[in-house]
Amino acid sequence: MDDTIRIVQITDPYLLANIHYPEVLPIQVFENILTHINLLPHPPDLLILTSEVLQQRRNDTLRLLQRLDIPFYWVAHEQNASFNVKGTHFIMLNSCSKNHSQGYLGNDTLDFLQNDLENSWAYPCIVTLRHHPLAIRTLTPPKDTLKDAGQFLSILDQFYHIKAVLFGHIHHDFMLERNDIWFFASPAICPISPNNPAVVFQYRLLDLTSEGEVEVSLMKV
Repeated sequence: MDDTIRIVQITDPYLLANIHYPEVLPIQVFENILTHINLLPHPPDLLILTSEVLQQRRNDTLRLLQRLDIPFYWVAHEQNASFNVKGTHFIMLNSCSKNHSQGYLGNDTLDFLQNDLENSWAYPCIVTLRHHPLAIRTLTPPKDTLKDAGQFLSILDQFYHIKAVLFGHIHHDFMLERNDIWFFASPAICPISPNNPAVVFQYRLLDLTSEGEVEVSLMKV
């Protein structure tokens, strides 16, 4: 595992309330998931939240995350950012928009993505955002793709060092390979299917090897 970078993706915790499961406290679920992550035999190198975090529980969220000895990043309501971890380049894009419920990047963010990819060509790259850039069949909303998904994908198609795109918002497990790039979404931490006795709380574990191979699994809590 020394030459492999391990990433945990958790998404859509909705920590303020859980209308479908009033007996479940979302903040307690979140705490249990973080405890589960902390006990993994091979600790992650970083944790990524591909979701918004409601302002009313932001301090609670921070308090729980800061207990971990793992760097964490939010992909929403934050400035676009990029950084390297263990020789892998990460690009974090803010796709939240007050005017577009399905998400919108806008010209400034797309320019940031283009420039950053041009400058990071020597490293394997993972791009993250909250909203889904591919059309996905789902039985529940949201069904609309990212407003400027076409522009986003056309930029990705210009580069060969992108290994994966991580996103949330759809509340379902999803994986698809497109033009040699893997697209991954993980289920929402707090599920949206009411009265389902089979429901479990899940997060995604992603390992990127030094050879550029991507291995993923869903962890159940």
